[in-house]
Amino acid sequence: VVDYKHLLELASTPLPAPLVSMGRTFLFIWTFSMPLVLRQGPFTDFWTAEVFLFFLTYGFVGLELVSMKLEAPFGDGVHDIRVSAIRDAAVVGMEQDLEGMDYQTIDQRRLAFSQQHIKGGIGDGGANDQAKQDKDKYVDPASTSEYRAMGGHDHHDMIPWD
Repeated sequence: VVDYKHLLELASTPLPAPLVSMGRTFLFIWTFSMPLVLRQGPFTDFWTAEVFLFFLTYGFVGLELVSMKLEAPFGDGVHDIRVSAIRDAAVVGMEQDLEGMDYQTIDQRRLAFSQQHIKGGIGDGGANDQAKQDKDKYVDPASTSEYRAMGGHDHHDMIPWD
């Protein structure tokens, strides 16, 4: 739990603004100084160097724009994550899941629990007798008429007995 808390602190700590600003400045200086390096390096043709520089600039500036978008992914923009739409979809899904379910109050569940009957008895007191008694100790409340009268239907409505 402590490690998870530390991870959340690390993930929620923003990068310092001067560091981000310096990184962007150096990216643009490096990108726009590349023609000077490419002219003396592998590209002797001017147009080949310009085409390479275009794709290089397109890639690095595109990555920078994506990183800027990932810094603040929530909002009302076209490409932002709509948290309100996710919330509304979750609420609609839960309402559809709960639609038509049979609910019981705690008093009804207590009544079903109190009306259980212990069946079986102690015979000769052997180990098999004790195991049978443990196995058959409680009656399934769904099989009792009182439970059905309260509206209980399925085994998933049962109270856990152990």
